[in-house]
Amino acid sequence: MASRLALPVLLVLVVLAGCVGVGPTGDEPATETTEVSQATTEAPQTTVETPPPTDCGDLWVSFYAVGGDVQDRTWSPDAVSIGYTVPGNASVFFVAYEGTSHENGTVLGARHVQHDTGYPVTADGARVSFDSALSGDHTVRVVAHTDADGDGEFDRTEDPACLSDGSLAQTEAETFDFDDFAETTEE
Repeated sequence: MASRLALPVLLVLVVLAGCVGVGPTGDEPATETTEVSQATTEAPQTTVETPPPTDCGDLWVSFYAVGGDVQDRTWSPDAVSIGYTVPGNASVFFVAYEGTSHENGTVLGARHVQHDTGYPVTADGARVSFDSALSGDHTVRVVAHTDADGDGEFDRTEDPACLSDGSLAQTEAETFDFDDFAETTEE
């Protein structure tokens, strides 16, 4: 008799355990959660509310002098070098992010470029300085943003990323060992 009673009680407990505190009721808003892998030693990155990307015209950006001795001379633990073209009468930021996305990456630093001529301007070897020096391996991407409010100060919640020909104007995300760019001092 006890075994006949134990089975229904066990089933009720299993059903109740699956129903307790599972999710929002009809009156509660659902919240979004992000899984964080325990295998990584990096701090979890959060997504920042950013405005949708906007068309910035014929604009491009790429890393400058990747590989070889030119990179060793133009890069440092606190800056990367880029090449870019900016359309005339434009005010943009080239923002270096650690990570693979501007929406959840960490801002390392920004370079403001403003050209008041009606002609596009191209530069090679322009530095994007970081707020602090890096050491070891870091994945970096540079994304172009328009200076939406024209104040010359980058604000990722106000200054949207740039589209050019329908694609985000950005470099590829690449991993660099910033110890390789350590400045040497001569004795």
